[in-house]
Amino acid sequence: MPTVSIITPFSGSTSDLLQDFRAATEGCELIIVDNASDGATAQGLTEFLQPAHYIRNRENLGFAAANNQGYAKATGDIVMFLNSDIAAAPGWLRAVAADVRDGGLYGPSLSAQLVAGRHVPYIEGWCIAATRGTWADLFCISGNLTLPVHPIGPWDANSYPGPYWEDNDLCLRALQAGIQLAQTAWQVQHKGGRTAGPIMRHGESFARNERTFTERVLKTIKAPEMTPTWHRYMQALFTPSDIQHHLGLLYSLARGNVLELGTRTGISTAALLAGVEARGGKVVSMDIQDCSKLYEGHPLWAFIQGDSRNPELPAMARASTGVAALPVDGRCFDLLLVDTEHTIAQVSAELALWAPLMRPGGHICIHDPETFPGVRRAVTEFCREKGWPVTFVLPCNGMAVIEVPHQPKDGLS
Repeated sequence: MPTVSIITPFSGSTSDLLQDFRAATEGCELIIVDNASDGATAQGLTEFLQPAHYIRNRENLGFAAANNQGYAKATGDIVMFLNSDIAAAPGWLRAVAADVRDGGLYGPSLSAQLVAGRHVPYIEGWCIAATRGTWADLFCISGNLTLPVHPIGPWDANSYPGPYWEDNDLCLRALQAGIQLAQTAWQVQHKGGRTAGPIMRHGESFARNERTFTERVLKTIKAPEMTPTWHRYMQALFTPSDIQHHLGLLYSLARGNVLELGTRTGISTAALLAGVEARGGKVVSMDIQDCSKLYEGHPLWAFIQGDSRNPELPAMARASTGVAALPVDGRCFDLLLVDTEHTIAQVSAELALWAPLMRPGGHICIHDPETFPGVRRAVTEFCREKGWPVTFVLPCNGMAVIEVPHQPKDGLS
């Protein structure tokens, strides 16, 4: 089994969280970078956690620089950057060792940030892992020469000396290098915002780093075409709705053939269409009501009116993709969004009917698992039976994201 190194910066007291953190990091090579915590905290870190390596800075060098310092000490096959304010299920590092492969950055929280009209996907930096070879491809010496030169490593500490946006930058450079971003189902929870330390001026740092990152985005990512669909998507991003905070996720996953169960007012449809407009593909939407006028005439959209549990509809959905030669096994969709009647019977029936149409490596998103217990139960039972990984994303009513394995175990072919 691959060995795992975990790098964690500390600054300020987090003594109430150390018990969970120690349990979560048991069995790994733990590297602590102490960003000028007080003496009592420093003593507690070394005595209670007993890290393999302990680095103490006299001043808070920032999150990115501390990560690079720790990276220089890491010897594991897999190197993870992990905040201290977390709790994890027993054995979660076995899943880390099994999931992480060359050519990808992995983490439980994949999102997308809207920057200068461009959507930039990223993995939140509180938990992000890759192989040593992948990290080496991201070594960065960057150049704001007015700042001190920090240790060399994957994180751009010179351009992002304080907190915020350094994880966005890391993932942007990864995508530019052809490294994929992968959301995982690791059972680890972030308790939030307790690792930057009191001496950092957060508001000033956020604004400065946002400007730096925006400049890089403008230089490296072409602005999307301002289509009517894109304008509607932009409007939906800033209009309160029960799916508002998940639209960026749907946009980032929408590519190839997309199937939407539950169209209603077309808010999620706008995000899906904007995604396939940018990356290619087609959206097939389905609803028991007639929603055919919503995007009538759009060349990348098809609508089917009907009950999403009807066993006759998969053939119609496949035909609506417009693909001339469908695969023999019928797997033709890369993303499935389920947002219909929120009952265990409905969602279970939809997953059973439509999952066989999903391509390996695709995703199934189910809305509202946090509001409707039946939805969460249906998803949990389906994934337990199939052995497919699922991540529950928490904002608003929640979104369950199921990853279709590259080699399914369920015999759906």
